Amino acid sequence: MARKRISFRDPVWLIPMVIVVLACSVQTFHLVQHAKYCKSNAEWTSIYEQKAEDALDEDDS
Repeated sequence: MARKRISFRDPVWLIPMVIVVLACSVQTFHLVQHAKYCKSNAEWTSIYEQKAEDALDEDDS
C-alpha cells in the first residue's frame, strides 16, 4: 500500500485555511474595537461608585 503524500495544492486545505483566516480577522476586529472603547480602572470605579450612590438615594426615598 503506497502512502500518499500530503499536497498543499489539494483544495481540501482551502476550508481549514478559510476558517483560520476568518477567525483571525474576527479576533483582530474585536481587539481593535475593545481597545477603542475599553474603560480604564478609574472610569469603572467612578461608574460603580455612582451606581452605589444611586442605590443609596433610592433606599432613602
